[in-house]
Amino acid sequence: MIWVNEQVASFGRSVGAAPRYLSEEHQLAWQRLRMARMLFEGRHRQFFWDEARTQFDYPITRVGDRQCRLYLTVNLLRLVSVKTADLLFGAKAKLDAPTVPQTDALDLLARRSKIHSRFHTAVVQASWAGGSYLLGTTYRGEGYLDNVEPDDIYPLGQRGPDDQYERYVRYATANIGTEQSPLIVLLETNYEPGRIARKLYQLQGDKRQKELNLDQWPHWSAAQGGVPANDVRTGVGDNVITYIPNECGGNLGLSDYDGIIEVQDTVNAKFAQVARVLMKHSDPKLAMPETAADEKGNVRADHDLFFFRTKDEMPTYITWSAELSAAMQDREAAIDAFCVASEMSQIILGIKKGAAPVAARTLRLEATNSLAKAGRKAPNIEPAIARAVEIAQRLDQTTALRRSYPVDPIGVEMRDGLPVDELDVAQTVSTYRAAGVMSVEDAVERRKEDPDSAFTEVQRIKAEQAASAPPIFGPFTEQPEETPPATEPAAA
Repeated sequence: MIWVNEQVASFGRSVGAAPRYLSEEHQLAWQRLRMARMLFEGRHRQFFWDEARTQFDYPITRVGDRQCRLYLTVNLLRLVSVKTADLLFGAKAKLDAPTVPQTDALDLLARRSKIHSRFHTAVVQASWAGGSYLLGTTYRGEGYLDNVEPDDIYPLGQRGPDDQYERYVRYATANIGTEQSPLIVLLETNYEPGRIARKLYQLQGDKRQKELNLDQWPHWSAAQGGVPANDVRTGVGDNVITYIPNECGGNLGLSDYDGIIEVQDTVNAKFAQVARVLMKHSDPKLAMPETAADEKGNVRADHDLFFFRTKDEMPTYITWSAELSAAMQDREAAIDAFCVASEMSQIILGIKKGAAPVAARTLRLEATNSLAKAGRKAPNIEPAIARAVEIAQRLDQTTALRRSYPVDPIGVEMRDGLPVDELDVAQTVSTYRAAGVMSVEDAVERRKEDPDSAFTEVQRIKAEQAASAPPIFGPFTEQPEETPPATEPAAA
């Protein structure tokens, strides 16, 4: 659900028809996702104006020899999604495994699958769509983790107590004909626990017409084994799809855009209104006395000098008092209202007026609302991230390489990537280390957010400490073996 708290009923109405190969429930979801994607991608003119959802009037303006409606887009909604993901995965997450072999395998998975980027993308998608999906898969004989577009896949049934769905269906279309004679086919993939089933259909319009062989789908990858079977066993007992829920207003599965779309429309309107006033002031109309015109009623454009007898005959520009200061204050108030409704600080969004570099401590204090919002999402996202990684590692053990290592539950520590004050960190580390309540590893991780860099730095510190520490009983030197004294032969 995306439009649950919207006050304008037209925001939830359907515009255009969803594909008819979708069920009625999935057609409604498709409409909601289509509109949310338009807002995220900045297609506000299409969403607000072309589909008649705006609350404001945008007068027709003449630009050269054509007419248009001045409409400026300030996409604060996209900033909300991206900055929310930055506060959760702005820096590399710390992934802890119980054993060394699993930790090594986890490092390999993170490198080859760009796993930290996958996490960030999943949170961005969940922000605008209400939820996102991570897919565990195999590629070139190794386990991988990949993102799935939220509007390509639909859950079936109800969420379980772990907030995961048991089954999913995914759709993809392709043209296997020509541009002149298109032949559209639909690939329907069903994900179930331990099983993936695929079917290929020819579409007539957007309805299924007949089933085709899978080898007619044009996008199979040789690295993934070519054309798969219609029914494939994954080798793991769970579903390889992991649902990443989004928390909004205390509810799971809601978009972060719920309740702030009207305010985004207001911000766009305020910017467009001020821009229209400034545009008219930059090219005002000129009033001339009637006596300045020639016999045809024209005035030469290159005239630099006009004679007049009274002030009433003086040429003047026609302008009006636009009260721009009030308009600018109104625009700032709209931005403030958006930040309040979305629980995002202006300093985090990068739109703070007169923004300048500030201390890291001040930055965190001003971002309290945003950090609290991210903190509410973290407890719902962490278990899903841990599950997705576990699925990818279990799939890795089913590949041709057959890696062997224990797959135990991992720990996930999210990092926001906000700058830290090095002097504050140094003082904290010095105090805790002197009191004996902080390890070397914890001290280094406070200074280096990258887990790989922190691990390397800890190893260097320990190596230097071992090399500089003298043995307890002094240096050990090997003593030469003593030879027994020579004895004289006994007298006869």
